[in-house]
Amino acid sequence: MATKAVLTALTAPGVLDAPTTRFESGGGVAIAQRIRDGEVADIAVLASGAIDKLAAAGLVDAGSIRPIFRSEGVTAVPEDAVAPDISSVAAVQEAFAAAEGIGYSTGPSGDALLALIDDWGLRESIGARLVQAPAGVPVASLIADHRVAIGVQQRSELADRAGVRIVGGMPPGAEMSTTFSGAVLTASPRPEDADRVLAALAGPAAYETIRRHHLQPATDL
Repeated sequence: MATKAVLTALTAPGVLDAPTTRFESGGGVAIAQRIRDGEVADIAVLASGAIDKLAAAGLVDAGSIRPIFRSEGVTAVPEDAVAPDISSVAAVQEAFAAAEGIGYSTGPSGDALLALIDDWGLRESIGARLVQAPAGVPVASLIADHRVAIGVQQRSELADRAGVRIVGGMPPGAEMSTTFSGAVLTASPRPEDADRVLAALAGPAAYETIRRHHLQPATDL
């Protein structure tokens, strides 16, 4: 879901020199499962870890994998709330300890957040206040509706959302970043056209649009 807006923009007519493409967006876990279940498509764009698993299963062509963009995990609060201090790991831990609810996603940003919480030894003390958004539901909706006091998700999914205020990225020592890659499905009936699309999405002509949607080109890594 972090890629929905940017892929829609990049595949609009005349934006890139590539075959006409229609993307269907959904939660990454659900999309990967649909591919495992045999659904036919030409291209998949998912978090790199998910793409690698599909390649290991022979469902996408490993040689076609291209990193496309990178998304930063950030912290946000309701628009009318006081922004907590997140300038250090200790400050984030204090903010989480004080929050009535902490929203996170089913995707890679959620996995990264839970790993941090476990590393910090906070799961037992704040576990009851962790609120996972259902697959395909943005954490932004939990924040805007005041169902959580703090939310963590990809910047591209929280930026410009009504009722949501982004506080900032996670501090040094707790940075969260997800690289999204594209690959050609081994079941694709048009692998050459599909590869051309991936090359265009990862190429310089896409950079301005990628940055405008609060992501960074993978070449910025």
